Amino acid sequence: MDKRFEDIVRLIKQSRANAIRVVNAELISLYWNVGAYIKQKLSAAEWCDKTVEELAVFIQKNNPELKGFSRRGLYRMIQFMKLISRANLRHRWRHNYKVQKINQIKSTKQLGQSQCPTGQQRTCAR
Repeated sequence: MDKRFEDIVRLIKQSRANAIRVVNAELISLYWNVGAYIKQKLSAAEWCDKTVEELAVFIQKNNPELKGFSRRGLYRMIQFMKLISRANLRHRWRHNYKVQKINQIKSTKQLGQSQCPTGQQRTCAR
């Protein structure tokens, strides 16, 4: 690969990895919130097992592109919510966000320090 373009390829790959991390964090939040919502409804006796089944069927029928929200999936979200406290999730996200920002700053500094083949910084004309 042409060494002149390695920095750009690294930035592209880093941005893709960052996007995946953000999407994963959002999905974790979604699953936790859905689990908490359903658990609250079940605990308050507003819903029963049949209602959860109806929700799963409703999602599948009206939004077939939404995967993972079967009856089984919904109950797994409740289990996930019980296992992971909200404080624990926030702590992990904050830590991951800080690490991500530090890595972005380091990467940006490295990119800014790269020099053109002639030794002149950022003023290279080919």
